[in-house]
Amino acid sequence: MTPTRTNIENIIRESLKKGESQQKEFMLFSRIMIYINDAIINNGVNVGEIIDFLERRVPPHMFAEVDLILIGDHDVLHERSLEAVYENGAVYISNMLSDNEDYLENIIHETAHSLEYAYGLLIYSDKRLENEFLGKRERFYHLAKAEGALPIPSHSDFLNPEHDQGFDEFLYKEFGYEKLNNMLMGLFVSPYAATSLREYFANGVEKYFLGDRNYLLNVSPVLHEKITRIIQHAQE
Repeated sequence: MTPTRTNIENIIRESLKKGESQQKEFMLFSRIMIYINDAIINNGVNVGEIIDFLERRVPPHMFAEVDLILIGDHDVLHERSLEAVYENGAVYISNMLSDNEDYLENIIHETAHSLEYAYGLLIYSDKRLENEFLGKRERFYHLAKAEGALPIPSHSDFLNPEHDQGFDEFLYKEFGYEKLNNMLMGLFVSPYAATSLREYFANGVEKYFLGDRNYLLNVSPVLHEKITRIIQHAQE
């Protein structure tokens, strides 16, 4: 049924009322402000539950580089077609995500990128994580080549650990994540982990707290070890 003008006006009015009534400021670990700049679209999202999960499951020092989490309709996200991004101590996250899990995934993922500033040497300096990642990319290359249905990037593209827009588009436009999920099962914990070394790390942190840690350990033992060492760092 096509909505009438009156129905549309009612929807807009209810949305405005929700924006006015929605609590805008929350605190995570009694230090990090979560500020709702624009009203969260989905009524099922509960910021209090998100905070409770993070405070129970994630050590607070993992958020040492995060000072502010801003939820809203941010230009920085539109410009880069992102759901969330970490920049200069702040996590910018869309107000249009579907549920609590979506927000948790994005917050933990972007917080993982913040860890690269505090723990970059621990994560990357010995090259063990890069070697694990590139070994998987090498196997991915041969799997993709064996498919034979699509032109694929060159071997050197597969062995580039940095983010490359062309390779990224190959993954989600040419192959598609559904097909990649089947192809890369047991090799990467998710198709997005194959995007670049930095996303391999951030995706691993996300899965460590929201997925099956034993599966992460079996699939990516060096990655699991690095995350565990970061978690233990504050206790040393």
